[in-house]
Amino acid sequence: MEEGLAFEMMVLSFPSSFLVAVGLALTGAIFGLFGLALPASSKLEMTTTWFLCIVAGYAQWFILSPRFLRRWMRHSEPH
Repeated sequence: MEEGLAFEMMVLSFPSSFLVAVGLALTGAIFGLFGLALPASSKLEMTTTWFLCIVAGYAQWFILSPRFLRRWMRHSEPH
């Protein structure tokens, strides 16, 4: 169930969720260099991943996209 919810959230917040996934993979790889590891799959891990995707998706769709559209509309207006 948790994997399905995480996958759905990754789809809804794509492409920023891709950056979250890459960031988590890089973090795991860096931890591996020091003999550490990210936590095993659990409800806490899935909830954290889900939350990071929510934050990334919110920033993408409700902060960055409107700013980009306003800026694009301003530059595309006839002078």
